[in-house]
Amino acid sequence: MQIKKNNNIISLIVPIYNRSTFLPACITSIINQSYPHLDIILVDDGSTDNSFDICKEYAQNDKRITVISIPNSGVSTARNTGIQHAKGDFIQFVDSDDMIKQNACEILLNEQKKNDADLVICGFYNIDSNGNHLSDDYSDSPISNLEDFYKNFGSLLDKNLLRSPVNKLYKKTVIDEHKIGFNSDFSIAEDGLFNLHYYRYMNSPVVIRDTLYICTDHNDTSRLTRKPHENYFKIQNIYFEQLVNLLKTKNAYTKQNRNTVMYQYLQILITGLEKKAMHNESLDLDTLHKNILWDIFPVRHNFDFVSNKVTLWIEKKQENKLLYAFTNTACKKKFAAIKYTQYNKKIIHKIYGVLKIIFWQCAEIISILR
Repeated sequence: MQIKKNNNIISLIVPIYNRSTFLPACITSIINQSYPHLDIILVDDGSTDNSFDICKEYAQNDKRITVISIPNSGVSTARNTGIQHAKGDFIQFVDSDDMIKQNACEILLNEQKKNDADLVICGFYNIDSNGNHLSDDYSDSPISNLEDFYKNFGSLLDKNLLRSPVNKLYKKTVIDEHKIGFNSDFSIAEDGLFNLHYYRYMNSPVVIRDTLYICTDHNDTSRLTRKPHENYFKIQNIYFEQLVNLLKTKNAYTKQNRNTVMYQYLQILITGLEKKAMHNESLDLDTLHKNILWDIFPVRHNFDFVSNKVTLWIEKKQENKLLYAFTNTACKKKFAAIKYTQYNKKIIHKIYGVLKIIFWQCAEIISILR
């Protein structure tokens, strides 16, 4: 596949903080792109390992690379710094522990040209930290207009294609004209808020099935045991309020989209409760009820359902935190095994996947019975 008579520049922005183990593979995947007209911006966010030295070494051998060093300020500031220095017509973000397939830029730009798109979204090719393929996340069918984008918004949200900035090609003029940036006050949900802002002003989105972004999964349980953000519920509520507002503004708050938003919010809520329970933080009912965005649940039955879930967390889930953590891990591992089995076609892999499903299902049942 070749792009003819096209010299548009793509600025690839990589925020970096202590990722020396994964950084060479990340940068290599970028400099080896089949599309050559790249503006590669490596923003070192005050790393304490040798990430900055790795960046400088690559920059010496590739004139397309610009290395910027800033005091440690968080991923939002690093990405905003990259945007400020971007010279390209389009912008892509790549996390420093991830990679992109060799023809990613070429395919994304070709799709942009075919549709004069403001945004092109691709799928994820998910691997573990050892490089083993886990699963794929992609749209069931391609989308090439605004109406279909919002009609299928819930489905795209459910497939984790809308919240992250890394699987997208943005038009820089849209970002500049509407002063779209990442909120440096937030260390969670900042990526989703950036995209909601961008979605509000775009006119021609394209969603393709290709899984061009290689995402490294470092283990869900480590995220679960990490100390919860001080304003976790407040910030997530800001995100979901803006999400609902966007859909209503675009006349797209349909039953299907609303149900997906409700389900995702419930998952976010449960994750917050899990983290607080793991770290022995207060889970009093009054505080939680004040922090929950009840407008997400317009039906009385759903309101009662969520309320009961919250009450159960407070009354029962703290009784044995270690046991609950194991139950939760077993559940996550089981679903990861299901995905593995679904997406691997070789019979030996399917057998291996089924055995993993059985093992983790048994572990989950045993922990619950205890």
